[in-house]
Amino acid sequence: MSQRKPKSVVLSYSQDNEAINIQTIDAMAIAGLDATKLTYPVFLEDHKHNLDDEFARKLGASILTTLAISYPMLEPYIKITRQPKSD
Repeated sequence: MSQRKPKSVVLSYSQDNEAINIQTIDAMAIAGLDATKLTYPVFLEDHKHNLDDEFARKLGASILTTLAISYPMLEPYIKITRQPKSD
């Protein structure tokens, strides 16, 4: 059985059908986009390697907030509790 190649997950917003699209892409293909991509690392150690409900909530909130930067029309739809930045 052959191993699957590593994939990255890409989220985008389609204004035409008002959908958030979740797609996978070969990890090597996205690695070549260093000049144009914004990388926001989420370090597992900072979360004690707990990929639990709270982690998922925070990750989802970060993703929605990031999408709203490029698509401000999403901002009124985002109904999340914003956490103050911790030092």
